[in-house]
Amino acid sequence: MILLTAFLLMMITGHSTSEYVHSLRCTYESKKNVSDTRIWCKRDAQNKSCCTGFAFRPGVSTLEGGKINVKDDGKSFVVSMSTLTQGEGVYWCGLLDKDKKSIVKLSEGNFYPPLNFFWSILRWIIFILLVLMFISNYIYVNRKYGNEENTNEDIMMRAKE
Repeated sequence: MILLTAFLLMMITGHSTSEYVHSLRCTYESKKNVSDTRIWCKRDAQNKSCCTGFAFRPGVSTLEGGKINVKDDGKSFVVSMSTLTQGEGVYWCGLLDKDKKSIVKLSEGNFYPPLNFFWSILRWIIFILLVLMFISNYIYVNRKYGNEENTNEDIMMRAKE
């Protein structure tokens, strides 16, 4: 209980920021597609065959002014973002096939905003409840056991007399 309380106090009272990073791994055939243009986009809600996003060359590490990060290991590229620049929905990644002049979809994922606002309010409510719990526990223990200790001391003093 004490360990949990200490952890909660450190987490609640200390400066903390919560950042949820959305990531999507896009695996490709390393030798064949190593120089192909990469695609990152959000699927249109009404027209599921259409999407809006970016086309970028291998070696690019950031998009949209640093809001989107790309890491490529030669077998796959991972697109990560902490801010959903185009809002929540289905995002996908792929490669531009130069021969067929089409886009090959590699992976897709549902991205939704995190509950940062909810946590920012909830942590203060928990902090206030924790303080109230300590105060009420202190009062309860002093009333229950504080009076018994005095009574026992009085009995011991009278017995010695």
